[in-house]
Amino acid sequence: MSLTMSSRMSISPGVPSAQDESPLPSSPPPTTLPLRTIPGSYGWPLLGPISDRLDYFWFQGPEKFFRKRIEKYKSTVFRTNVPPSFPFFRNVNPNVVAVLDTKSFAHLFDMEIVEKRNVLVGDFVPSVKFTGDVRVCAYLDTSEPEHSKGLDITLDLEVGVSGEVIFLRVLKMVLLQRGKLKLNFPDLSLPFHA
Repeated sequence: MSLTMSSRMSISPGVPSAQDESPLPSSPPPTTLPLRTIPGSYGWPLLGPISDRLDYFWFQGPEKFFRKRIEKYKSTVFRTNVPPSFPFFRNVNPNVVAVLDTKSFAHLFDMEIVEKRNVLVGDFVPSVKFTGDVRVCAYLDTSEPEHSKGLDITLDLEVGVSGEVIFLRVLKMVLLQRGKLKLNFPDLSLPFHA
């Protein structure tokens, strides 16, 4: 299974490109690559995000935006600002490191390289008061013992409700075909018994 998954991840999706644009630079084998700092910059605090936002949405478009930066920095990993960003979304940090190839993307999931504690969506971490003073599984590092406990519970719940999900799909199809649906549950207290 891992062989087919890795072969699928190595295939890049077919993206139409203009004839005047050059192909992405090929990367040498990993053994010959030197370790270097991540290229790129975020620009001035206010002007950088606005400039990148204008380039991304109006002047260049998403594909040309990333292609020009790949050519400029001669790397498929670089620093940039991404939407949504200031001025429309406040308290959102637009600074990211763009990872645009499958070889570099695989390193994001290497737990020895990337810290995954309290990280889910950028630098936003909700207060634990929302979850009863408990850190939920999504914000736990995989090395923490609570992560495996939360993952086990989540997987058990998914397996337990898989039949109900299929049942709901069937109900939706019947509702769409007939226009109305009658449900007759003989014992509604059944789901609440332990």
